[in-house]
Amino acid sequence: MSNVEAFDVPADDRVRPQRSGVTRSTETGPFLQVSSGQIWTRCRAQRDECYNALVDALNQANIQAQIIRSEDWMFPAWIDCDVWMPSDTFGATRRFNAKISFTIRPHVMHDIFVEGTLARNDRITRGLARAAPSWTAVAADLVQVFQGRSTRPPELFRPSFERWLHGLWKRDRYIPFKEDPPASIWLIVALAGAIPGVGAFVILGAVVVGLIIFLGKLGRNRLRIVDLGRPAAAPRQLTFFDTWHVVLRGLGHEADTLRSQVASISVLTDKATPASIERIWHSGPDGLEARDQIVFSYRRALVFVHVVACGSDLYVGWDSHLNRGCWSEQELTTGTGSDDYPVKLTSTVAAEWHLSNLDFADLNTLSEAIHRTLVRRVTSLSEEHSLDQEIDFEIIHSRRVDQDGRRDLDKPLFRRTR
Repeated sequence: MSNVEAFDVPADDRVRPQRSGVTRSTETGPFLQVSSGQIWTRCRAQRDECYNALVDALNQANIQAQIIRSEDWMFPAWIDCDVWMPSDTFGATRRFNAKISFTIRPHVMHDIFVEGTLARNDRITRGLARAAPSWTAVAADLVQVFQGRSTRPPELFRPSFERWLHGLWKRDRYIPFKEDPPASIWLIVALAGAIPGVGAFVILGAVVVGLIIFLGKLGRNRLRIVDLGRPAAAPRQLTFFDTWHVVLRGLGHEADTLRSQVASISVLTDKATPASIERIWHSGPDGLEARDQIVFSYRRALVFVHVVACGSDLYVGWDSHLNRGCWSEQELTTGTGSDDYPVKLTSTVAAEWHLSNLDFADLNTLSEAIHRTLVRRVTSLSEEHSLDQEIDFEIIHSRRVDQDGRRDLDKPLFRRTR
């Protein structure tokens, strides 16, 4: 049995702007692209590799830990690990918290920054890496710190003067832009212009060069917009709407069977996403508690189905939500490309979608389909076990909002973010 209590809610080809003279057939359209080689996918792969290395190292060392990693739609991505190790004094513990975050910086040479924060009995050290380290080595070094065999944290979790000096000396530059002339050239020009008898020629040469550059850029107004796409999963800004639930007495032993049956049903197969299992967690009296839920989605509508054994009883229910989250473009900077044409760089950021009547129609369609299927399953289960219990199958509806997102002020607003 694994000692690590892990909570998880469910190609390295870099996408670079095209250079002059290179033609490539790609899909275009008024939407942000999604592909397997994007920075978002590589960032998520780094998160998963780090997570798996930590879990393996802790299990091999027989250390009980609590590890949580961010969901796929969350950026920056992160991993959080809590470890309590027994001390020599009775009842005392040595407490550690290691957090690793992955920050995306599009269009630059080092496009993923890895930041590590290690807290040891309220003593905090931080470090930063421009490139992903060996996660196996990082996990092994962390285990040494947890066991008290080493007092020096891994390099990722401590400040480094060499890394600071390297970052000060060699700044990241945007890939699609031309190399700027080094500052030493301007210093030489300024010194030469101050020499008597030479300054006039230097100024004249600078004017001629500037005029040539200006004339060369005339007519080059074909602006290109470069965006590295978006993550596959949409950000979640969920608004709660409808729900239904029932508690079946004495049928708690049927939880696994009913859960597998519900997860295998197919509704709206032409448009709806197949059912998936997500794990949600929250703080309880004995630490973090995790529960699995079945998720159905249809465009912006999401329905979460819960099948949970509560002692000898069985809880069955669902709740529906509309997702207001979406990805949008945000301008970063503009400059000149390698072919002297202007280039605008954009980044993908989370934004809010304005709901329409079509979104509510999708919500009603999905929730009614799920409810109809659950009614058949629950009815069949109660008849199979001759359950003498009256079941109310009426959906509890909430008031809808209009297209501008306005809601009656006398009604509370429920939101769910995970």
